[in-house]
Amino acid sequence: MRIRVRIEDKSKDFIQKVRKIMVEEVYRAEARAVRYAPSVTGHLRQSINVEKITENHYRINDGVDYGIYVEYGTMPHIITPKQAQALRFELGEISFGFGNMKYGGGKVVYAKRVNHPGSSQHPFMRPAFYVMESRIRSRLWKEVLHG
Repeated sequence: MRIRVRIEDKSKDFIQKVRKIMVEEVYRAEARAVRYAPSVTGHLRQSINVEKITENHYRINDGVDYGIYVEYGTMPHIITPKQAQALRFELGEISFGFGNMKYGGGKVVYAKRVNHPGSSQHPFMRPAFYVMESRIRSRLWKEVLHG
């Protein structure tokens, strides 16, 4: 997702105001993404960050390799071991935010393959981006009208 702003007024003062608005809103969007991100371990929330590419180019990263799967969900799929003969996992207590739900009581399970049912999407970046986009448009419009 990307926002591009083309500036007709090339005055330094106006460009500085636009840059200030953009940077403020990027960091607000980062904070929103952190708030919107689901948290089981907290790692995803802690990994969300802003990367300054150039003076006029910023990127908000989720900072984890699984962020896209949280954002968009997954289809049902088969999981097989890559470096071992079997998968090992523990059925235990999982927190969903509205209290704890217990599964298996800490039982260790081994399997040669697992049919994963897929996971539903939990958008956190897109909603933060849409709010940022709306706020930038609104603030730039006010700046153009009221200077």
